[in-house]
Amino acid sequence: MERRKERLNEAYEYLHEHHRIFKQEDLAKELGYSRSKVSLALGGFAEALTDNFLKKLCERYPFFSFDYLKYGVGTLITTPPQSIPRPEGTQVSGLVEVDGIGESGMRNLFDIAMDVIIKNEALNRQLVASIRELRSLIDRYGPPPGAEPPKPADSTDDSDRLKKYMEIIESRKAEMVAEQMEYLKKK
Repeated sequence: MERRKERLNEAYEYLHEHHRIFKQEDLAKELGYSRSKVSLALGGFAEALTDNFLKKLCERYPFFSFDYLKYGVGTLITTPPQSIPRPEGTQVSGLVEVDGIGESGMRNLFDIAMDVIIKNEALNRQLVASIRELRSLIDRYGPPPGAEPPKPADSTDDSDRLKKYMEIIESRKAEMVAEQMEYLKKK
């Protein structure tokens, strides 16, 4: 349990150093736990430092490795957040002040945008898996009573729907970034 505690604290420090969280309360809020539960988990108490706690941490921050946190196998970071392609011309260091938002505010805004991108990518994978599973069930058992029979599986139909979904995600990302910029301006 002591080594698991050390690995959890390593993950906590990583989040803190990369400005994703600033205190235990922030992590508690992100995971939906009380601050005391997070504190107990970071302290290595078995009642708090459970597999479910680690799973929730890895779901919220998908670049963390569950196998590393639980067993010490591999490395803490499986897919670094920086490996996600950035829009052309963006950079994390050397940012200049924009509309009264300093470099630290821009860095926070960039981290927030990256979190949104990571979450959307995970949601997209879940959506595609759910669509495939639903199609499989309909193919196997037929449509529900009273429902129209499904159209034959057509990859272009699915790709069109996926493109529309991705367009919605992209527009929502832009809205969220704009909202965050407004929020940071007000601070």
